[in-house]
Amino acid sequence: MARALLRRSSIIVLDEATSSIDFSTDAKIQTAIREEFGGSLLLTVAHRLRTVIDYDRLIVLDKGQVVEFDTPYNLIRKEHGIFRQMCLKSGTFTELEAAAKAKAEQDEQMAPAAPSHTNDS
Repeated sequence: MARALLRRSSIIVLDEATSSIDFSTDAKIQTAIREEFGGSLLLTVAHRLRTVIDYDRLIVLDKGQVVEFDTPYNLIRKEHGIFRQMCLKSGTFTELEAAAKAKAEQDEQMAPAAPSHTNDS
């Protein structure tokens, strides 16, 4: 990660970058990643749901196959979805759902307004 910071890479791949550290340190690293790599394409392999719950899009794999792809909020709301089941089993579903919803609302506020169409006839 230090090399990526120094190079200002446009594509960053993190493979379980914070898997062996405590949650408090992980949160600090995740904040730094979001601040420093905001303009980069960030691909993250992670098993900690908190690590990716506020990402733009998630790819969910099952036995090496892509089984789901969407925003975290859409995935957590998908009634029989694998991602939702993972969140439920984590014991932190309410927290994860709130974080995903907050991200979705933030994205909605930042989205450009759709152009209005008027008839001038």
